[in-house]
Amino acid sequence: MSQSKHTEARELMCSGALLFFSHGQQNSAADLSMLVLESLEKAEVELRGGTVLVSVNPDLRQNLAKLFSLMDPNSPERVAFVSRALKWSSGGSGKLGHPRLHQLLALTLWKECPPTHPMLECLVHCGCPEARQGET
Repeated sequence: MSQSKHTEARELMCSGALLFFSHGQQNSAADLSMLVLESLEKAEVELRGGTVLVSVNPDLRQNLAKLFSLMDPNSPERVAFVSRALKWSSGGSGKLGHPRLHQLLALTLWKECPPTHPMLECLVHCGCPEARQGET
């Protein structure tokens, strides 16, 4: 499948997942969210023979973070999603994943935590500007 077809399919799946989330259809939304990641993984595998890989651009990071934030915090799909998203964003090189994607996902977790949780302190003091806005 060409890169443009992967992008088209990914955008359609992302839109569909957001629509399912807006209607409270967590399972269907989570399934589509996982398919978004599968599309990214497959696009990368097809292009690995060449020199171009799917970049972790700001829009893509925001979309992945948005899908993650809308998933039920207690769902097993959420754990699988974050794991696959970070693995994909590492480019398969064994790194820990894209730093900004880490920040966006951590910000979601921070928003879900009680205000006295230690993660708040870490985010505030480690340079996450969104967390600093919430300082009191």
